[in-house]
Amino acid sequence: MDVEVRTLAGDDELEQAWLLDRQAFNSPAAERDRWLQGLVPERTHGVFVDDRLVGMGTVHALGQFFGGRSVPMGGVASVAVAPDHRGRGIASALLQSMLPAMRARGEVISTLSPATTRLYRGLGWEVAGVHGGRAVPARSLTQLRAGAGASVRQAGRDDLPAIAACYGRVAPRTNGFVDRPEWYWEQTLGARWNERYVYVVDGDDDDGGVDGYMNYEHLRSPVGWGYGLRVHDIVARHADALLALWRTVGSSASQVREVHFCGPPEDPLLLLLPEQDLTYHTVLRWMLRLVDAPGAVAARGFPHGVDVTVDLEVRDRQCEWNDGTWRLVVSGGRGKLERGGLGTVRIGIGTFSSLWSGYASARTLELIGGLTGATAKDRDALDAVFAGPTPWMVDAF
Repeated sequence: MDVEVRTLAGDDELEQAWLLDRQAFNSPAAERDRWLQGLVPERTHGVFVDDRLVGMGTVHALGQFFGGRSVPMGGVASVAVAPDHRGRGIASALLQSMLPAMRARGEVISTLSPATTRLYRGLGWEVAGVHGGRAVPARSLTQLRAGAGASVRQAGRDDLPAIAACYGRVAPRTNGFVDRPEWYWEQTLGARWNERYVYVVDGDDDDGGVDGYMNYEHLRSPVGWGYGLRVHDIVARHADALLALWRTVGSSASQVREVHFCGPPEDPLLLLLPEQDLTYHTVLRWMLRLVDAPGAVAARGFPHGVDVTVDLEVRDRQCEWNDGTWRLVVSGGRGKLERGGLGTVRIGIGTFSSLWSGYASARTLELIGGLTGATAKDRDALDAVFAGPTPWMVDAF
């Protein structure tokens, strides 16, 4: 049996990739052309057995915000294995081939939305943030106070650049938000513009900017009356814009019972609604891996006014360039990971990834045995530099 792991080439292999993705994820046949248009062959890895594609996965060129800075990220998606080749290490071989390729391109971290945790954890990815489904009664949104001076209008497709620019101004405030490039906007909102309802709040300046936007779609009602709403994106630069957008969603309350959306663990609506009407119906915890540990530390931002030095011993079985002893130095909002030091605090690459994102504290990681050898001073230092609200993102890939 001849096994080869490489990137895709040629129309026949791209078609095989589509058929494998369709089988693995029950993708609708109508999505074929759109899916193939978004596929980048040189960023799509495949495992071939006797020239047949039996495993595949792609890596999106993205960024992800941490500490207010965009960190180059490889977004792993569409990992699929043919049913008759599952359980043979195909997915592991596929993912391991992606790591040096990501490092060579400067993608210092990798993020994915896991269908299974065990596979990715065994290769160094770890739980690092939240993609959480929320629901709120539409009538509750009508009780929000009005946003002063913020008016909402329906957007046209020519508003898409201003919408992207609004997101770009707000996203750095949230650890975990994706730094969306132009192609991403075109393949998501742009490609589905006629399927969505899009509204914006215009800004006060004269540059055509917007201070907030949202897009949503209608959902079938399970009870046969009315319909539901799924808000795919709601972003605002200030409270007045946010309130105006949510009240616009609530204006459909005569027909809509429930509104679904993705929100943060500490959702602002809980502080705005008169009652605690928000419910949590699904939670997908995405995973992250430090592909290039020193590069990842240098790329993200850190709290100003915190100056710490911690000696680490990092264990990474897949990426030997991360393995060994390091000295973590953070000062003036920037960090660096330098070779050397005493290796006092011992930490696996997955554990380090969860700590780096701010998802898990040093104390929590010590409790599960993922971090050992730390003194109280070390724990305080690590929590001081990586602490923050739980990372989350709207996007899933």
